[in-house]
Amino acid sequence: SEPSDPERLLTAQQVAEHLQISDRTFEHMVSSGNAPPFIRIGRLRRWRPLDLSKWIRKQAATTRR
Repeated sequence: SEPSDPERLLTAQQVAEHLQISDRTFEHMVSSGNAPPFIRIGRLRRWRPLDLSKWIRKQAATTRR
């Protein structure tokens, strides 16, 4: 399911919750380059719901092969 408001930016904690993984696991994914793309606002990292949904679909497509 897609996060409700497509304009609302998500925090790392919200993305981890959406993916049903721990914050620590998600941070490891981000630092290793295996996470959804994020944008920076100053020093903050934020995720667009649309980018998250696209990333999930891409992961599902590559896993099915």
